[in-house]
Amino acid sequence: MLAASRGCTAILRCVVPNFVKELVRVVSWVQEPAFYIYPSLQGDGKYHLLPTGELLVHNLEYNDRYPSYRCRTMHKLTRQVVTSSAAKIRMNAPPQAA
Repeated sequence: MLAASRGCTAILRCVVPNFVKELVRVVSWVQEPAFYIYPSLQGDGKYHLLPTGELLVHNLEYNDRYPSYRCRTMHKLTRQVVTSSAAKIRMNAPPQAA
């Protein structure tokens, strides 16, 4: 896992098993407990869900490391929705004062 720095953009990827990769698509991300992030063409400020299913979290602050994020996928044939296990953003340590 790579750590991100304050002010940068974190990229969260939804890991889908190869045997179903062609049959599912990422429909949203959830910032727990219940903030849903859906795809949009131009983004919505802090969060942007790309058509590839990757979630961008812009302008990171240290408090961005506390919430958990889960991706939600939908099977194209059965319409079954599956929610991933939780992931957190890991932040680099703040610079030490001299």
